[in-house]
Amino acid sequence: MNRKKLIWSVYPFYLIIIIGALYTVAFVASQKLNKLYLDEIAYTLTTRAALVESTLKNFDITTNNHALDSLILKYGKITNTRFTIIDINGVVLADSEKEPQTMENHKNRPEISVAFSDAVGQEIRYSSTLHTNMMYIALPLKKNSQIVGIIRTALPMRAISVALTTFNREMFVSGIIITILATLLSFLIFKRISKPLHELQEGVQKFSEGKFETRIPPFQSEELGNLSDAMNEMASQLHNRIGTIVQQRNEREAILSSLAEGVLALDMNERVVNYNAKVLELLKISDNDIIGKSIQEIVRNKELHDFIKSILLEKNEKDTEFDVKLSSERYITVYGTLLKNHDNKKIGTVIVFNDVTKLKRLDKIRRDFVANVSHELRTPITAIKGSVETLLDGALDDKENAIKFSQIIDRHTERLTSIVEDLLSLAKFENETVVQTLQFSDVNLNELIDSSIFAVEQKSVKKNITIVLHCENNMIVSVHQKYLEHALINLLDNAIKYSDENKPIRIDVTNHSDKIEIAITDQGCGIPEQHLSRLFERFYRVDSARSRELGGTGLGLAIVKHVARVHRGTVHVKSELNKGSTFSMFIPKNNS
Repeated sequence: MNRKKLIWSVYPFYLIIIIGALYTVAFVASQKLNKLYLDEIAYTLTTRAALVESTLKNFDITTNNHALDSLILKYGKITNTRFTIIDINGVVLADSEKEPQTMENHKNRPEISVAFSDAVGQEIRYSSTLHTNMMYIALPLKKNSQIVGIIRTALPMRAISVALTTFNREMFVSGIIITILATLLSFLIFKRISKPLHELQEGVQKFSEGKFETRIPPFQSEELGNLSDAMNEMASQLHNRIGTIVQQRNEREAILSSLAEGVLALDMNERVVNYNAKVLELLKISDNDIIGKSIQEIVRNKELHDFIKSILLEKNEKDTEFDVKLSSERYITVYGTLLKNHDNKKIGTVIVFNDVTKLKRLDKIRRDFVANVSHELRTPITAIKGSVETLLDGALDDKENAIKFSQIIDRHTERLTSIVEDLLSLAKFENETVVQTLQFSDVNLNELIDSSIFAVEQKSVKKNITIVLHCENNMIVSVHQKYLEHALINLLDNAIKYSDENKPIRIDVTNHSDKIEIAITDQGCGIPEQHLSRLFERFYRVDSARSRELGGTGLGLAIVKHVARVHRGTVHVKSELNKGSTFSMFIPKNNS
């Protein structure tokens, strides 16, 4: 917004008032002078008409026209006034300026009509005879109280116009001179007045910039002096109060920003008055400035809206909370309480958001784990128990059946052992204390992979599967040899299990700038796309029946994922149905 200086806001109006007053006075004076002139001329014409009337009282105007003309010409010449004698029919009998015979009938002239009504007629109009504006005065001429004619006197208005023009010109020139003097004097006065105001403005400007140590100088005038003292005192108090407010705000912001929970303060209209950054993260709000916006604008969740409304409309003052599911993978606990002012009146609500997604996920993992472990253990235990009961019921006496059920017990005992060992391995990898104490050493990657291939050689030979390795010679990496070998054995074991006979398996080792990629590719049945995202979960199987038939525990790939994590690496899978799969481990070169 463009602002004018005070002098330019007031000064033009001040000048307008001066000029307006000056020229109003001039206009009134001109009108008064004009009226004065007119009144004076009217009086003069009336007096002269009365003089002629007194002369013509005993004069017969209808019979002695020559004498009447001589008299009228004489008076007109002496007084420089036009005299006209008119009979009762409006006929001009004599005129001091023109031949009566050439003049038209005057009965309908306004001033003549008034004079015939026994009054003084007065009119100002343009004279077609003399071609100028004239003032006419008409008096009735009486004999024996009877009107026998009209005496009319007239003077041109030219003299008045000249006098008024001269007066107006002199007033105009005087007005210009007075206006210029008033303008200069007013400007100097306003400059003197505006100087302390300008100093006050500079002081206030510095106050607005936070420079409260600035002091406005004292002024001689009482009003401005008191104002500067009050503003200096105000600056001092503001400095102290703002310092306190800033300190409190910083403390509050520090507390809010350090909270793991999201905090959102709303007024009674459900508009945001304060918040911390955690709220934006938890509610996935992209707008970094939500102050003043309603909760409906920034969050699309009816359950949350209803919860906030219930808090604001709640007559009792109980704090409440509820769980809201923002998406299929995110859960948040919402806690709400009323916000009150110093008068204990409701002014809004404070909503606290706590992300419980990890807790929900851990609880789900725990429940799934218990269910899966129970399911995985129940099968071999049931088989072992059934075989033992069969043997105890007399099968021991039958050598063939005794051998058969003993083999069942052995096979399921091995399965139980494998499950327990894999569970112990997982527990070890998930134990942060154990992971932090692991010792990494430089290992020749070729030898480590050869050792893993040797461990599964018996299974690969049985299915006539060739394992081909593509790796640079003498590639040294910093790893935990035992764990990485365990993970590679699991991947190779899976590749062999799910590959058809005579289909080779390829191991490709790629040396990237900061990490090593170990990719194991088979030509087996492949994995449907919908299963890829969950493939590394514990006990997750694409085909449960086939997996158990092949002797899998459902924990092998979970162990691979944890081994990669222990090495600060990752594991990925690519697969195409009926064409095979590629499992890739990315391991940093240096884990020391």
